[in-house]
Amino acid sequence: MAKKETWKKKRRKILVSLEQIAKLNQRLKAHEIALNRSALVSISDLTGEIIYVNDKLCEVSQYRREELLGQNHRMLSSGHHPSSYFAQLWGTVSAGKVWRGEILNQGKNGLLYWADTVIAPILDHQGRSYQYYTIGFDISERKK
Repeated sequence: MAKKETWKKKRRKILVSLEQIAKLNQRLKAHEIALNRSALVSISDLTGEIIYVNDKLCEVSQYRREELLGQNHRMLSSGHHPSSYFAQLWGTVSAGKVWRGEILNQGKNGLLYWADTVIAPILDHQGRSYQYYTIGFDISERKK
């Protein structure tokens, strides 16, 4: 009888855990939808190679997802910023710190767009960076 009770308790704990996971996934999905509607999002590896882009970034840059994936973020460079600007940016994120600033990018169609940008390192379980998460907001209208 004791084994049966133990099994029931374990089963109940598992069901509660699954419900909690489902709720967390639902909240995460809602956050993702909100972010994708408003922000330019990308993830890159340590060399700056793009491994993920959201629809909003594709929309603003006029590049298809397939054109951005596997490319370096430099492909969006407008040439406006001096190399020292990006050296400081990379120095910050390479040190495991968050960088924030404004970047003037150039879309596929040649259109320039400003992004208020945050680049945050994604850390592994040992606290080492293994990817960079970039979130930007199109501020072109404000910069006119």
